[in-house]
Amino acid sequence: MTDATKTLIAGVDIGGTKLAVGVSNAHGEILSERRQPSDAKRGADAVVTDIIAMVESAVCEAGRPEDLTFLGVASPGPLSQKRGVILETPNMPGWYNYPLVERLQGRFGCATVLENDANAACLGEALFGAGRGQRFVAYFTISTGIGGGFVQDGKVLRGQDGNAAEFGHQIIVPFNGATCGCGKRGHLEAYGNGRSIVRRALEALEAGERSTILDYVPDGEELTTRYLAQAANHGDALAKRIWEETGFYIGIGVVNVVQSFNPGVVVLGGGITKVGDLLFEPVRRTVGDLVMDDYKGSFTIEQAVLEDRVGVMGAIGLALEPGILKMPS
Repeated sequence: MTDATKTLIAGVDIGGTKLAVGVSNAHGEILSERRQPSDAKRGADAVVTDIIAMVESAVCEAGRPEDLTFLGVASPGPLSQKRGVILETPNMPGWYNYPLVERLQGRFGCATVLENDANAACLGEALFGAGRGQRFVAYFTISTGIGGGFVQDGKVLRGQDGNAAEFGHQIIVPFNGATCGCGKRGHLEAYGNGRSIVRRALEALEAGERSTILDYVPDGEELTTRYLAQAANHGDALAKRIWEETGFYIGIGVVNVVQSFNPGVVVLGGGITKVGDLLFEPVRRTVGDLVMDDYKGSFTIEQAVLEDRVGVMGAIGLALEPGILKMPS
């Protein structure tokens, strides 16, 4: 049985642009942190060498290396959670069938779990963030892609092969829909992620629609959702419509999840959600209009609160799932 007074838990968040590590006590309270660019183009071995050094440094700051009891890792996929292998990552070259858990467990000698980054983010928000205190938490991460997760009673819903809750790949436009990054058509991700938001605005401009959107884009830069939000906040009709459409599409996705999983809270996170009411108002309006009466009043829609810490907190949270670490009473 683990001594809760000495236990250290490490969480690693792997991204295409950054690496983050946190070390906590048995209650998930952060004791030390590390963050640095991932420089992913160097390949898997170089990145993992950095991760090992960051974990070692953070653990030594937090306590004794021998007290490291659990290491959780949040990573983009696709991956095999059961085998602890990253199958392939589009934004990080050289990770094909990479045995990450074997490599880390071999170095640190403690229980090590690999998890999809969206699932980990959901767990982080459920345990420490906007879903805290709720038994049933659904999570959407809305950024370059759209991911999802569902947590019930502190445990991630993974499905048969660890690929449950792919909320971004639900079909919301069944006929002649836009092509998703996965190659299929009509998925939510093809209408609600950052690229699709910008694409729809540029298509409208190319079709001759009048707008001030490009006035907000500095010379030499490309249109982004940030500049589109600035234009909308200053009253540009096209920009406002694009955000209304985006909220409508995401709202449909939320309705589908609510009526399939019956959560107590739906948490929306990721970079796109930082535009605030431009997104949340049409999402909530759409959900209110379309959700079945039986579900009204049974859930709330909340903005994620952990921000850049969500991956690390989710990775640490993997140790706190029921049945993982046996703590004395």
